[in-house]
Amino acid sequence: MIEPKYQTLNGLFSDRVFRIPKYQRFYSWLKKQREDLFGDIRELAKKGEDRHHFMATIVCFRTHENLLALTSTERMTSWMANSG
Repeated sequence: MIEPKYQTLNGLFSDRVFRIPKYQRFYSWLKKQREDLFGDIRELAKKGEDRHHFMATIVCFRTHENLLALTSTERMTSWMANSG
């Protein structure tokens, strides 16, 4: 059963291990897509309390060990690679 949840980025990525299945396409974002994503996040940070922004629908499938990321894998990879 699908259980939709609204999450913050910190809430989404904290204490979770995501795995991207081998059948997903390779990472193909260019500098432009990354700049757009992080530009949106910078603008959002300036808003103060009202920091709601639709990033995308992220669909995951829970296994015994981790979560399989089925959608938005490039967005998730970009965020994780730049937030370390």
